[in-house]
Amino acid sequence: MGLLKKQEKIKIKELEPVLRIINYKRINKGRTSVSYCWIYPTGILISFYPEGENKPQKIRKIIYYYYTYNSAGKNKIEDMKKLALSGSGLNTYINKHKPRYSEKR
Repeated sequence: MGLLKKQEKIKIKELEPVLRIINYKRINKGRTSVSYCWIYPTGILISFYPEGENKPQKIRKIIYYYYTYNSAGKNKIEDMKKLALSGSGLNTYINKHKPRYSEKR
């Protein structure tokens, strides 16, 4: 969780323990705006590069979305977790299904 600011780390940690951190950009190898995913028991935190800035050296600000069972529904969260683990299709899924997020930073 080194990408989050100190106060953000504390807030997310208080919610529930992280089960897995995925460097999505590394396993995807394609053009994607998703950089990292943190998988929680009842949610997923996804960091996105700003629109059109999918190369790390160009990043000005990373945007974080936290999706939970309560905000998006269990089925959508579980689908998103599977896509994150596979390294393919997560951004497309989010754009198509537009799950509601619990928090944005």
